[in-house]
Amino acid sequence: MTKSNALTSFSDDELIEELARRRNARAAAEPRKWCHDCEHCVPLGKDDLQCAEGHKMTFHAPSDWDEALHNEYGYYRRVCADRTEKDD
Repeated sequence: MTKSNALTSFSDDELIEELARRRNARAAAEPRKWCHDCEHCVPLGKDDLQCAEGHKMTFHAPSDWDEALHNEYGYYRRVCADRTEKDD
């Protein structure tokens, strides 16, 4: 099998899932979009959130007091096709 034919053996969904898996596996300094800014993020209690779409969220903890003071922490997902920004 040549390299040009290698990708044709996979479905579009398999390729997209692999790209998303690789992207989610990469560590980043700071997430760009937070789950608490999405309409699907619902509070369960005082400090706990859940995704109404059933997605697993990852928590980014502040690395120092400056991040904590500027709210640069919280739940996030690297890739989310269901993301809907909240209206302010």
